Amino acid sequence: MGLPMIWMVATSMTAALASSWVVSALSRFVWRPRAIIRAFRAQGVGGPDYRFLVGNIREIKRLLVESVGLVLDVGCHDYGALVQPHFRKWMALYGRTFVSWPGERPELFKHRVS
Repeated sequence: MGLPMIWMVATSMTAALASSWVVSALSRFVWRPRAIIRAFRAQGVGGPDYRFLVGNIREIKRLLVESVGLVLDVGCHDYGALVQPHFRKWMALYGRTFVSWPGERPELFKHRVS
């Protein structure tokens, strides 16, 4: 077996591994989230859209920055608007049950009233 044959085998093995990695990444970061979104929406559960790799983290950060200036009354113990303003916004938009994406994994949020 000559040196050109070894290089050809090594190149084809590298290409096979790279294509396998690309298919795995596409499955994890594109196809799987889309399938999950379709399944939840078929059941009537909405939520903010998934963004590639980052999910809803950008929107969460933006809403946290906007809530920095909020001040609660002395007698008010409802600090949810300060700590998790994104849940307040999404409950108003999507109802008490919704799916959020803090990254590539979904989180189902269901607010129960006691």
